[in-house]
Amino acid sequence: MGDVVQFGELQTGHFFRKQVLIYGNQLDYSAGVLPVTKVDKTKDSLPEDFAKSMPEFRNMSLLAKIAYTMYDADKMHGLPVGVQIACRRLEEEKVLVGMEVVEKALRRDMAL
Repeated sequence: MGDVVQFGELQTGHFFRKQVLIYGNQLDYSAGVLPVTKVDKTKDSLPEDFAKSMPEFRNMSLLAKIAYTMYDADKMHGLPVGVQIACRRLEEEKVLVGMEVVEKALRRDMAL
C-alpha cells in the first residue's frame, strides 16, 4: 500500500508526481487507487520551520524531502489524496480485497 497525491507547483506550472511504486507499470503489477480525503489547508498545514528545524525532515529520504519542500496546503486546498494498493502480476483479486479493507476502515473511522 502506498500514498498517491499529485503535487502541482501552481506558480510555474511544473508538476511532480510522487508514487511509492514507481516501477509498478514496468513490472505489470496489479494496482488500484482509492481516494480517501482532500487536502484541508486548516488541518494539513506544516509548521513554517518544518524543513529547517524538524528532526523528522532530516531523517527523510530525498524523494520525501522534495515532496515536503513542494507541499503548500494553501495552494493545494481541495486536491484529492488517495492510497494505492498494489500486488504482483495477475493478483487483481487481492487488490480489490485490499481496497475493500481500506474502505471499511475509513467508513468505520468516519462513523466514530
